[in-house]
Amino acid sequence: MGRISILPRESTFTETESVGVEDASLPLQYMSDYSILALRVDKFETAQSVLEDEHFQLNGTSAGLDVIVKDIGHLQIIVHLLETHGINVELTDIVAQIYQG
Repeated sequence: MGRISILPRESTFTETESVGVEDASLPLQYMSDYSILALRVDKFETAQSVLEDEHFQLNGTSAGLDVIVKDIGHLQIIVHLLETHGINVELTDIVAQIYQG
């Protein structure tokens, strides 16, 4: 089981704030590119309401929501559900840069 963040398309955070990283466990001695994926939506409040109505497990964050996902199929259900409610969804990397030296 994992989680994915849902953020408003026009978020107020800057790229240097690394939203989504604050409680992430970064691997030790990680030597490759690292990313954290999130769903950016154009109608954030509507997306939250739709997910609440469908009884998804949500946790509020400083920038948006975290949604608990069981597997990739569960993520596909979330994307499809939001799109059927007229919400534009974009899967995107939200980590500007991470360097481990």
